[in-house]
Amino acid sequence: MQTDCIVTELNRIEEEVKKIIVNKQIDLPQAIPKYELNFGNINVTISNAPEREAAQVTHKIESSLKEELKTNQQEPDIQKNVLHEKLDENSFSHEDSSPDSLVRTSYSVDCMASDGTNIMYTSICQVPHLIAYCYLDDRDEVDPCRAWYQSRVIDMIYWKSISKFICATDKEVYSVEYNNKRFKIISVIRGNIWLDVRIASNNKHLWLWINPGMHSGDMIEIYSTQFQHMRTIKFGEPILYWFRRGTSFATTDNCVASINRRPQNNGQVVQINIFSLDMEPIKSQDLGTCTDLVQIRTDGIKRFFVTTGQTIIHRLMARGKKDIIDLSYVGNSIAVLNSKRFVVGDSNQDVELVQLLT
Repeated sequence: MQTDCIVTELNRIEEEVKKIIVNKQIDLPQAIPKYELNFGNINVTISNAPEREAAQVTHKIESSLKEELKTNQQEPDIQKNVLHEKLDENSFSHEDSSPDSLVRTSYSVDCMASDGTNIMYTSICQVPHLIAYCYLDDRDEVDPCRAWYQSRVIDMIYWKSISKFICATDKEVYSVEYNNKRFKIISVIRGNIWLDVRIASNNKHLWLWINPGMHSGDMIEIYSTQFQHMRTIKFGEPILYWFRRGTSFATTDNCVASINRRPQNNGQVVQINIFSLDMEPIKSQDLGTCTDLVQIRTDGIKRFFVTTGQTIIHRLMARGKKDIIDLSYVGNSIAVLNSKRFVVGDSNQDVELVQLLT
């Protein structure tokens, strides 16, 4: 009897155990979908708030990035107190010029300058290089020339005060006098400290810009009409960073101006920086789009002419009117005959002679 009771009890326990296992197998799947469904509902319920917050955060990040980019593109602090005029096409007037007059040169033109009547130029398409003189009003004559055995001419101007052309190389500066188809070349300044050089002049002085754009050794040396050293201008405040980045410069009796190329909107703009002869800032201004080849020259009085590597020339004064002069051909280099007449070239075997009508 006792054994039968034990067996009966064991059978009861077995049945209870089976019921427990079955309950777990049935209840557990019912609980899981309920949990997952509730979890999903929770996400949906609270998702709107993070979206608003995320939008605010995204806006803040974009604003921060834009501000940082804007800051990075700003000119250095040294230019804070200088009048800088941004590009405004409406501020320029277009100057009328005569129909284009293409002058064929006997050789390709590299550097050039004008004595007020004709042009002298260098040609580098042959060895040795050549220096030649082109009579602009005589189209039939072959340009007189002679071999240039010196280093390549980097920059060339005409110095009216001494009636000579000045040619700068990476080693020396030469004066070149042209008379009756003969070239008299004299070394006037020896360069033992420069890798690059630009030259400009006014009535009293020759300005020699040594190592433009090289901030470790750039300076301006000033010489008299007898090529005697007068003084040195060392760069630093208050001379603008953008002036030091100049690729070409020119002087009048009242001011000096340099031009540089500055990136903008996936392209480049040419910028002019004008200073007094004591290197006090006068004006910094964007002129317009340009290519890699730009140059500035002056009429010797008060006007500056700036090439853009395109079919326009900018003409302006330190204070006053700004003009755009349309060309028929692309102009990289320029030689100014006077305030109404100039020649532009693009390294080919011809130049465009432009006569202003007003």
